[in-house]
Amino acid sequence: MLSVDHTAPVSRCRKLDLAVRSLIAGGVLLCGNPRPSLAELPVPADVLVAAGRGSVLPPEITGNTMTIRQVSDKATLDWKSFNIGPENTVRFEQPQSTSVALNNIHQADPSRIFGTLSANGQVYLVNQNGFLFGKGSQVNVNSLVASTLNISQDTLRRGLSQAFDPDASGVRHAALEAVDAAGQPVKVLYLKGSDGQPVLDQSGQKVKVQIRVESGAKIQTNAADGRIILAAPAINNQGSVEAADGQVILAAAQDKVYLQLADAWLKSGRGARSTTSARCLPNGAMPA
Repeated sequence: MLSVDHTAPVSRCRKLDLAVRSLIAGGVLLCGNPRPSLAELPVPADVLVAAGRGSVLPPEITGNTMTIRQVSDKATLDWKSFNIGPENTVRFEQPQSTSVALNNIHQADPSRIFGTLSANGQVYLVNQNGFLFGKGSQVNVNSLVASTLNISQDTLRRGLSQAFDPDASGVRHAALEAVDAAGQPVKVLYLKGSDGQPVLDQSGQKVKVQIRVESGAKIQTNAADGRIILAAPAINNQGSVEAADGQVILAAAQDKVYLQLADAWLKSGRGARSTTSARCLPNGAMPA
């Protein structure tokens, strides 16, 4: 069992939901881009895996399917974009169920997942501009993290659910944090269009960066003890998010998310600690 602590409050905001619905209904996808073509797959960065950050074979594309074969137990991949078209599949083949593939996505708009994403291990997706899991999309993995907050190499090494050092030093480590590659604080709170200007809703208000799971989208784990973690300034879940015998965490957070195994927390001797758990509002929206 995990305890989750995020520093942003959770409140209802129907305007955000209506704004995004109107943008999509009008043929605009979150920040002004059209819906993806039927044939769309992730585009690797010039250097897919930097030196010292694991080992992955070059992605193979057969028909509409991209296969990513991970050699090392943990690997960090960089992508120019990470979108999956409605008729496309991205499959991660990893050494074991506990293997982790951290995918840093550098596109200027939300990642659009309309097809299938599968893995026998754990897949972490980081895009500071958010994610859209479209109607009919299928995610089937051991564990999934989709976040607009960064996951550092130190966090990847120690594990997401190790907020406190085991030596009882009291030092806290954020699992997810709004920082750049150099560790400097950065907050991307609002969607921007192709012109670089904020996207506005029907009331003229700026639309927050978010993770949206549309009705008909399905995100699920394929093994016991799997986890699904969605973290962004706003989360709107109208689809199906399931982790049988595991855990689902929806964290509406702007800057940091701390995760700690509950039994380890108690064993640390810190006793009771006030935490704010992420929760899903009745209408499925979780704006921070």
